[in-house]
Amino acid sequence: MDLTSAKTLQDVIGAINTTNIGVTARINDNGDGLLLEDSSHGSWVMSIAEVGGSAARDLNILGQAQNGRIDGSFELRIDVSAGQSLQDLVNRVNQDAGAPVSASILNDGTATAPYRLQLNARNSGSTGEVLIDAGTTGLDFATLSRAQDARVVLGGSEGGVMVVSSTNTIRNIVPGLSLTLSGVSDQPVTVTVSQDHAASKEALSGLVEDFNAAIDRIRELSGYDSETDERGILLGDSTTNNIESRLLRTMTGALPGGAGAIRRWGQIGISIKNGHLEFDEAKFDAAYERNPDGVIDLFTRAETGVAASLKKTLESLSESGTGMIARRTGALDSQSDDLKDRIAELNDLLDRKRERLMRQYQAMEQVLSQLQSQGSTLSQIASLSQSTR
Repeated sequence: MDLTSAKTLQDVIGAINTTNIGVTARINDNGDGLLLEDSSHGSWVMSIAEVGGSAARDLNILGQAQNGRIDGSFELRIDVSAGQSLQDLVNRVNQDAGAPVSASILNDGTATAPYRLQLNARNSGSTGEVLIDAGTTGLDFATLSRAQDARVVLGGSEGGVMVVSSTNTIRNIVPGLSLTLSGVSDQPVTVTVSQDHAASKEALSGLVEDFNAAIDRIRELSGYDSETDERGILLGDSTTNNIESRLLRTMTGALPGGAGAIRRWGQIGISIKNGHLEFDEAKFDAAYERNPDGVIDLFTRAETGVAASLKKTLESLSESGTGMIARRTGALDSQSDDLKDRIAELNDLLDRKRERLMRQYQAMEQVLSQLQSQGSTLSQIASLSQSTR
């Protein structure tokens, strides 16, 4: 259901009730939320899910119905008894994942009854406003900090636009610009905005570090230590060597998608030395100062930019099912299965040969026993013939 045109809760109720989908909407009995009731009485279970928006979450109606109803009430009711402690009450509040507040115990340092229950709204700004009905509990509450939004007037003294945020950070006040408010002022404050490429340098430095770590790991697994005569488990593996070569080719020489005055990695401060990448921040600063838009476009250009090209290269190596590593892994798995089958065949062959040798051994034992018996008989006959002479 598309609720993008709805501006009030009544608009939402009207939109639901006119769709004839077997759901009736109204204000719940507490008057603090939207109530949805299954009016079709069918076998299906009513449920609410988001599709590209946040209306259901904001109305607290996400999820499945209970007994044919979804109540968007924001009320949290906690029943307490005389035997429960203040800590028990705190635990009850904090154990409820849907509670609009978190609870803690405050010690005000007084000599008598120093412990107080403190409730803090989970949401910031005016959306975090909490109403408490202490009922018959005998608890008295005082507001220490009232819920309110951050407000900034954008414009000159002749007029302006009020900008509101539930936090002290106003995001995308203009595309790509966020402001963090650190204080209150009744005088105009001038904000100067300029490009800062520190994040770009940090990202490139991180790329170089990660690349070198990957190369070191590849060489560790595929190398040979002549001093200890230790061989890496992937020594001689062609796929590992191809991956190392491809990574080095990608990060040296011509830039992927390089155009204009910037065509090579060295022009933005990235070079290779002793098989590892090095990042020269001074060269990058100089390139950025000469042509900031060109450097930014070089990395962010869709399809042909550095980021897109590196992503394609890494996916061709590591993508599940079709990447070079996945194909090599599949080949190794197949070889492993073939070897297991061959081992099983050889074990079966050895078992049969063992049985045949055992039968031959037993037959030889029987023949030997017979020969021994015959030898004993001949000895007895020889003794008799000698005694009759």
